Amino acid sequence: MLLVLVQVLAVLSQVASIRARVPHVVATIAAVLAQVAAVAAQIPPVPPCILQVALLHVLTHVPPILMEVTAILVNVLGVVPHITAIAAQLAAVVADCCAVLPHT
Repeated sequence: MLLVLVQVLAVLSQVASIRARVPHVVATIAAVLAQVAAVAAQIPPVPPCILQVALLHVLTHVPPILMEVTAILVNVLGVVPHITAIAAQLAAVVADCCAVLPHT
């Protein structure tokens, strides 16, 4: 018990200095909270601005791009029969080469 009392007395001398610093710490925390509130007040307008930028600058390019993609698909579909014909001719050439090789 005496040992506990000695430790408490050692801490009691520091209580006054801690008590003197409390107002400064509270004032600093209050100042930080005021800055946080000021920043938080500026956040709500940000998402609509981002959405507006997306709508005005990105979505306006989508229809022309879709038209180009459609045109490319039409071109690809027009090329496919030619590729099929070329593949058939290549297969015929390979078959002819394979037929000639055993005779040489």
